[in-house]
Amino acid sequence: MKTVAAAQYLGTNGRHLAALTRADRLRAVLDPRALFPRSGTLTLFDNRIVLTGWEHDAPVTVHAREVATVGIAPPVATLRRVVVRPIALHHDNGETLYLMINHRRLPNRDENAEWAVLLANWLSRG
Repeated sequence: MKTVAAAQYLGTNGRHLAALTRADRLRAVLDPRALFPRSGTLTLFDNRIVLTGWEHDAPVTVHAREVATVGIAPPVATLRRVVVRPIALHHDNGETLYLMINHRRLPNRDENAEWAVLLANWLSRG
């Protein structure tokens, strides 16, 4: 199967994100790893996404047919002008994966907007 795109990610799931405190969220503005403890490589194929290093260094595979929606999530952390808005990948089983794509701390940038479009197009073809 052909690789469509690949990137580095920081990630978490909805249950983990919901359990975090306000202090955790403020800390995440300086270092998103406070909210997104999982990291690795996201590889996008025609019919699936593979996330390396998600759990116990084992990859996680999400097939296009399992994804209900994908898009930019509402802010999960905000401090002055810095807003942390991950990509939300809503699984049809009710779970949500939150991803920061190619995040750079200094300056605080990511490629979430570009990847949200790429993933939405991928999902519409899947």
